[in-house]
Amino acid sequence: RAHVHSPESRSGAGPDAEKYAVSGRWERAAETGEQYAMIEYARTSELAGAFVYHTFLAEGLVGRNRIRMSYRFERTERPEELRFFDQFRTVRPSPDNSILGISRWTLNTLHLAYDATPPHGTLVIQPFVEGTIGRVASIGGGIFDPVRQYGADQVRSLNIGVVIGWGMRGHRMGVYGAPMSSMQGMAGMKM
Repeated sequence: RAHVHSPESRSGAGPDAEKYAVSGRWERAAETGEQYAMIEYARTSELAGAFVYHTFLAEGLVGRNRIRMSYRFERTERPEELRFFDQFRTVRPSPDNSILGISRWTLNTLHLAYDATPPHGTLVIQPFVEGTIGRVASIGGGIFDPVRQYGADQVRSLNIGVVIGWGMRGHRMGVYGAPMSSMQGMAGMKM
């Protein structure tokens, strides 16, 4: 739990935020593979409850020998604020009454990777393919329209690549997230 005083304005002119978060994580390693699961919930309330945002995240991984499959479900609400020239950047500092509405992003991501790293090598090589499908919706009123803002209310993404690292092994999925596995000596996920 946290009380954050005016996170948007150094002078304290912005609204205070009440934040709550809880998460749980489980992992198991065996000779032939690994298993991992994490669940997380967060809530932010601004202006004494005038604006409330929720986030729910669940992800899991199953690995056997050199193959790892991961799945992530995320449902996140966020404020949609006034934009000027770049539709993906909001105005800072934020002018008064700049929230146009609240969007809810619901995303499903599947990640498949192969660990091509030599058994005793320091160089890490992991080709992967990752796909995301989802939807963005306007909730709770306001004038925000995802189709007008982003051109569609559907999210589709396919990423194919290779993770190359030095001395770091482990699961890498998505764009952000919590640390993955101490048993693999990894500092954090690329979620």
